[in-house]
Amino acid sequence: MALKINTPIGTNKGITSEAYVRISNYSFYKPEIAVFQMQLFLNEEESKNSQISFPFPNSTNLEIGNEVRISVDLASLKDQDIFVFGYGEVKKHLATLFGEENIEDC
Repeated sequence: MALKINTPIGTNKGITSEAYVRISNYSFYKPEIAVFQMQLFLNEEESKNSQISFPFPNSTNLEIGNEVRISVDLASLKDQDIFVFGYGEVKKHLATLFGEENIEDC
């Protein structure tokens, strides 16, 4: 699972129109706050290479940040896949920054 940003964005590694975002980790703080940590890559190829030569320095973008924090009722997640839920929340975050039409499920 991942999300692709199909519009030019600036990163610490340069400008890309193929930014690739993955959830690297998640945690819960207090029972009502979910935190999804993200990894940003210039493109899908860079993300594949990062799995081979870990640790691989991720790209960064100040607008996107490193994590998405949301309020959540844990009981509502009982029968859901946490990553499906998380990618939905990360996608909403990215859509507010770059437009829904520029975010693609991968």
